[in-house]
Amino acid sequence: MNIGATIIYLITNLMIFDIMVRLEECFLKNHIRSVQWRTVGIVGCWMVNSLVYLGFRNDTWNLVTSLGGIIVITILIYKGSILKRVMAAVLAFSMGMVSETIVWFVFSSIDLGSQKRLQMVMNIVDVLLYFILQLLVEHFYHLRKGDLVVRKYYLFMMVIPFLSICFIYVLFVDQVNNSLVLFVTLLIILTLNVFLFYLYNKMYELGKEKYEKQLLKEEIQMYERRFETMQQSRDRIRALRHDLLHHLQMLQHFALTGNTEQLVDY
Repeated sequence: MNIGATIIYLITNLMIFDIMVRLEECFLKNHIRSVQWRTVGIVGCWMVNSLVYLGFRNDTWNLVTSLGGIIVITILIYKGSILKRVMAAVLAFSMGMVSETIVWFVFSSIDLGSQKRLQMVMNIVDVLLYFILQLLVEHFYHLRKGDLVVRKYYLFMMVIPFLSICFIYVLFVDQVNNSLVLFVTLLIILTLNVFLFYLYNKMYELGKEKYEKQLLKEEIQMYERRFETMQQSRDRIRALRHDLLHHLQMLQHFALTGNTEQLVDY
């Protein structure tokens, strides 16, 4: 694997691990222990998986380290039952496999003159399609709990990787023979989508923070209303005690002065 193909593989592989973890967040309802440990887990598993693949060039070991890594991340950084966490990891991983299978089916028939060139193309298209799947899952998940990202932004985010896939397909059906042109074009497309990926993640985190603040605000308002109700009840009890004490004092006064007629009337 040449340097260009290695660079593209490393970038796309890191994005795939991040996408898998974000898909798991939907399945596990964001029950995360630590955002920092999530980042450490993604980078650690990406490094192990990439070293294994680049060192052994074995697809089986690549799948084992990828699936094992995502399961380890899920168990360590998320809350909930072990079975539920493992199932979320397997489901996210399976969606990635579906994406990769679709890409292989579509692009394997294209003759780029080199297996390495074909692999570069398929790596980029695979991560773009996987990103679209992530956006779709998150969009439908967040419809139930309030949008973290505005709906039109979801659509915009989906259009860019989809157009990138179409552009790559049309471009390489024409069989670009210059390896440098191929690499530069793919790198530009990947850079654009990496920036989009980063922008979306930032928007997602801001939307999530805004959503959590809104929940906290509503919770505070609920407690304020409850406190006001308790305060009003306390004031009514205090007034009732005051009135009751006044009545008891009047009854005592009539009783002590022997005014039985007024006592009975009162």
